Amino acid sequence: MKNGARIEQQSPFIVALIIIVIIWSFFWKGVALWRAGELKQKKWFIAIFIYTLLYPILPNDLGIIEIAYLFMFAKRKMTMVEVKANLSHVKALITRSPKKS
Repeated sequence: MKNGARIEQQSPFIVALIIIVIIWSFFWKGVALWRAGELKQKKWFIAIFIYTLLYPILPNDLGIIEIAYLFMFAKRKMTMVEVKANLSHVKALITRSPKKS
């Protein structure tokens, strides 16, 4: 792989891995921001939001900060049941067929 190679020239595996990492990271960022807003934790919401703006996708991030907030620092800690429910909502949104006019 040459330095500066375009994304189209990369291995399909690498491209797929990058897409999966982006989706994974944005999912956890969205859930963390939603939870901080719902629990009225302004400081956490602002911290996660600014972190997201400054560092949209860090290679070593993978949603670790957001996951730590959700499972360790939130007023009401997230459970795996809630995670599965959120995933099923996302899946439903993705697989929903467009309405016919």
